[in-house]
Amino acid sequence: MLGPNVIPNIHHREKAFELLFDNLCNTFKEKFNIADDFLVIPITGSGTLALEILINSLDVEFEHKFTDEEFGSRLEKINHQKKGTEGIAYVHYETSVSKLNSFRTDKITLLDAVSSFPYYDIPADVDAWVTVNSKQIGCNPGLSFIVIKESLLSKVKPVEFSYLSLQRYIDYSKLNQTPNTPAISLMMETLEKLQSFDVDAFRIKIDKRRKQMDKVFSENTGTGPVYTINEEHHTDIKNVFGLYGKHNTQIFLWSGTNNDYNSLVNYAKRTKK
Repeated sequence: MLGPNVIPNIHHREKAFELLFDNLCNTFKEKFNIADDFLVIPITGSGTLALEILINSLDVEFEHKFTDEEFGSRLEKINHQKKGTEGIAYVHYETSVSKLNSFRTDKITLLDAVSSFPYYDIPADVDAWVTVNSKQIGCNPGLSFIVIKESLLSKVKPVEFSYLSLQRYIDYSKLNQTPNTPAISLMMETLEKLQSFDVDAFRIKIDKRRKQMDKVFSENTGTGPVYTINEEHHTDIKNVFGLYGKHNTQIFLWSGTNNDYNSLVNYAKRTKK
């Protein structure tokens, strides 16, 4: 193979890649029971990039909900279009406070599901959403998925030469290709991960770990797959275990091993005042 890419040994303009692209999209839909009337489009880049592509490529004036929260505010900021009331855009699971957001409407709905999926199901009334291959799915970061209902495709702006043009990604996806050089190795890794991904087992693991944390942390906020601790000794625990959190301490329950959680619990019991 004398193509432009040395590793991996395929390039994105040959049949091998087209097969990879098709398998990845179909496996994603099958694994997570995505309805047939939705199109799945892999995007090389972060979830925020995919959200910016999606929200600015739709000829829809969105009203933003939950903008008092960190990622809700970010979603509004990356919308460079005129704001309005034709659609609703919001973050499904706000990791900054471990909060599941819900908003029922008959308007066009766009969802940031980067941190909610697949622990939480996507609400049935959502027309387009974004998630990533890292976080809960557990791959190296750098690949996102735009999932859009086919009935919404008429609202996608005409193609323009921009790497933020969703229509370009849609047109290339019909050929099982991408408009730019994709992260082929990440697509390979994600396909392999999805093939063995067990949604039920994943959710059970998250719930079990949350119950485990509840035994030692009484002052926690929120629900779901991110455990937010608000206790006086959280700074010590954060430093010892390398935990994340701008204004608090957070444990991303999809990460780490069971031994990691056992160690954290034992440490918290020993140091708890």
